[in-house]
Amino acid sequence: MLYKDEQILLGMDSSMEHGVMMREHRPKTIYILLTAYTDFLAIVMRIMTFGRYTHASIGTEDQRGIFFSFVTKGGFHTERPLNSRRAKKRKRKCALYRLETSEEIYQAVKENLANFSMEANNYRYSFFGVALCLIRIPYRNRNTYFCSQFVSELLMLSGALKLRKQPCLYLPDDFRRQSELQLCFQGTLGELSETNYY
Repeated sequence: MLYKDEQILLGMDSSMEHGVMMREHRPKTIYILLTAYTDFLAIVMRIMTFGRYTHASIGTEDQRGIFFSFVTKGGFHTERPLNSRRAKKRKRKCALYRLETSEEIYQAVKENLANFSMEANNYRYSFFGVALCLIRIPYRNRNTYFCSQFVSELLMLSGALKLRKQPCLYLPDDFRRQSELQLCFQGTLGELSETNYY
């Protein structure tokens, strides 16, 4: 027979164990940030696709405000778009989507991002790839990516998202049509920086 104190302790241990299991099985969140850039390439993209957004980047729930992508100057790039104090950047239109995944897939995404970060100097922006993507011709060249190709391929390789087409044919607006992604914010980068989206 258990005495009352032992019963209480046993109940506490069971509750704590249940709490740990709940945390371990809690869905993890990946974020996809779509942004409307205003440079020449972005203008061409909007004219040819009638799209709303021209840049895509990816982030994880434990790195608040940090996103990863490919940019025309520098290739693979770590971004902090919500930290900018420049009025022009803060007025950029954006949309933030969330994707809930298992712990295993979440860790796979983080590992792939870490690998890209370590090999950042070996990657370049794919101007040719994005040009062909705009006319719906698939093109894949080793170590070169454009932003939405990188995000979609990373999600595919990590098992986080089933793509509707090849990564090299993905444009930023294509993520808006992925039913697995949940829209959690739409507005400007300045407005997003003032919200608690986690």
